Amino acid sequence: MNQKIVSLQEDIETSDAEIADDLADLKEAKQELQHRRSLRAKFWKATFSARALGPDDFEDLADYFDTIDQLHARYASRLKVPSLKQVGDVLAALDSSSPEWDKHEPELFYSRYAASYSDAVKRVPAAQVASKQGCLISVTTVSPIIGALIKILLNN
Repeated sequence: MNQKIVSLQEDIETSDAEIADDLADLKEAKQELQHRRSLRAKFWKATFSARALGPDDFEDLADYFDTIDQLHARYASRLKVPSLKQVGDVLAALDSSSPEWDKHEPELFYSRYAASYSDAVKRVPAAQVASKQGCLISVTTVSPIIGALIKILLNN
């Protein structure tokens, strides 16, 4: 009888240890999911402006700069930079209606953002456009991300 009790106690201790390990794994998975969601939102925000990225974000998103540049040139350059909350709201709405929209129709992000926020579209005065001619403009047309980085470096 004592041996049975000892065996049951060992089983309970083993189960408790397994539960603790599972809880630690679950906590780690939740943190990883949160990190990935944050990177996804920062990726979409970065397509509007490289200035939207922090120093750590450059390293995390370095593999995606070509895609960021392409999306900026095609869709985002005419729009104001959204907040991370606005990005999150647009992503949530698009994900709920079509889980794989970003693989097949990334332009939906920009059209949804522009439709959801009345002040999303840039309105650049003609005088400002005329005053922005010069060397930096030619650099930014080559790569908006690199151009923005050069501007940041020159302003500091």
